[in-house]
Amino acid sequence: MATKQAASKTQAVRDYLNAHPRAGIREIATALDKQGIKITLNHVATIKAVMYETAAQPGVEKPAADSLTREQIKMVAQAIRRIRSSKVPNS
Repeated sequence: MATKQAASKTQAVRDYLNAHPRAGIREIATALDKQGIKITLNHVATIKAVMYETAAQPGVEKPAADSLTREQIKMVAQAIRRIRSSKVPNS
């Protein structure tokens, strides 16, 4: 039953955002509370963030924040080699 209620809360937030695209989280929570749907500001913020994140680039997966491409790794390795070869030993 909790899943069905959570789904209806999520759908209520989506419906409200479709009707009022510039609504803030506090406005959404207040409006839904008046409709009898108890929802926290954090829940609204999460739903809104996920909704806009998935709508930003449909079908395009974002790479993980800390993953590097092979080309980036090669560039760092070359830079390290240049730094090591340019050092003059202290005599």
